[in-house]
Amino acid sequence: MKKGAAFRRYLPVPAAVLAWVLAACFTLLLDEWHLLTFCPSDMRDGSVCYEEGWEIWSAWIVALGAIVSAFMVVCVAVLAAATAKIKVAHRAFLVGTVAASVLGFFTEYYLQALLAIASGAFACWVVHRIFSGKH
Repeated sequence: MKKGAAFRRYLPVPAAVLAWVLAACFTLLLDEWHLLTFCPSDMRDGSVCYEEGWEIWSAWIVALGAIVSAFMVVCVAVLAAATAKIKVAHRAFLVGTVAASVLGFFTEYYLQALLAIASGAFACWVVHRIFSGKH
């Protein structure tokens, strides 16, 4: 195996990790913007808002971030892959499913974990439709 071929073979791994980090940063920025824009200044302490019902909005922002993150991870891994793009999509989805399940369990964001898994499955379906040759 050539030196560059080994690098290209494993390129989807750091690409997927970078996509996940960027999506997490996007989610945090969106949550901060939402807090600074819509939470009254006398009702917040740092990054926590004590207004009634505020937790629901934060949960939906986390759900949006999970959906975007899962879709981005699968798609970016596929775009970085030299060959076997469908196989790369399935592997990224399987790793993402385990990560979403573990994070969802420990953070008690069960719905968000399920939405991330559904988004990753949808991304796999899109990749399969594009790269299988069957449209």
